[in-house]
Amino acid sequence: MKMLPAVLVLVASSAHAQVVRVMTSEMVREAIAYGTSGDASYQPLKDGGVGGLAIGRRRGGGPVFGVWTTPFLRVALAAKKAAKEYKPLTPADVTDELVKPGMLVVYGDSQDVSSGRPLSVRTIVIMPVGADDPARAIQPTKAEPVQKTMGNRLGAKYEVSAMSAEFPLSALVEGNEVRVVYESGPERRAKLKLDGVR
Repeated sequence: MKMLPAVLVLVASSAHAQVVRVMTSEMVREAIAYGTSGDASYQPLKDGGVGGLAIGRRRGGGPVFGVWTTPFLRVALAAKKAAKEYKPLTPADVTDELVKPGMLVVYGDSQDVSSGRPLSVRTIVIMPVGADDPARAIQPTKAEPVQKTMGNRLGAKYEVSAMSAEFPLSALVEGNEVRVVYESGPERRAKLKLDGVR
């Protein structure tokens, strides 16, 4: 792994959150230790618990319709996965893609469980909470559809697209929200909550 500059930049977005902007060798080791402890989990996108899209329920109710990660969390999640497979992750195993500086990755899922209709993701943007002016939207620097085959209890199969999108880490600010826009139906919005996020 090519080690990144030995500069650690933290963003204090709330009294309790310090988001690691650049992963140093020390931060990589810390993230591996955190992930190996089993405590690491994706940051959920939740829309408040009324219907909506869901990929599961995490952290106390409300449908989860997507997740997001930071560089620190991606390394911790890779270490957690490796530990479950009895394959310890070392700093040499950490890829440049995992620690890419300044990258927030958001995944928007594609199924509407309230109606059972499969919906594909059209786009994902980040905006200030309550803003309606499209000029204020932070567009992803990269977005890729993730093809999925979904089915229902009657055996019907549907092809839908979820989406993985990359944003500058500077968009990770309390007061912003992620908006997942679907081909049809309402968009889903989730406020970015940074307590305990690294």
